[in-house]
Amino acid sequence: MDQKEKVTKKGRKPGIYELEQEIRDRIAGMHSEGMSLLEIAEKLTEDGVPTARSAKWHEATIKVILNQMGLETGRYKVPQDTKDKILDLHKQGHSTYRIALLLTEEGVPNSRGKPKWYPRTVGRIINRLLNPIGGKKK
Repeated sequence: MDQKEKVTKKGRKPGIYELEQEIRDRIAGMHSEGMSLLEIAEKLTEDGVPTARSAKWHEATIKVILNQMGLETGRYKVPQDTKDKILDLHKQGHSTYRIALLLTEEGVPNSRGKPKWYPRTVGRIINRLLNPIGGKKK
């Protein structure tokens, strides 16, 4: 086999960046269970699952894999019960700062799976819930 047969169209060795179907299925399964991209990446790294290029899994890698599989990752993935809680607190008169503080204190995961909330994020969620079509008041 000559050198030209050993590389793909993009100039890399075949199979070197390919993930086993078993890993792809595991990622899809964790995603369907509601795990965030960050939680999936952390779990795969913790379990020692080999990556294509490095020792650590990243959110962006998980997103690409899911998109390649035709699965929608969504930009913001806040559970409906969390959205309901945010809206209830807002209707009770709490500020976005106070709501963010309460969610953080309770350890409620945000769209990235981290238990840290910001007033601006809470405000955007409230705005989208109260004004679903355009997202902004006219």
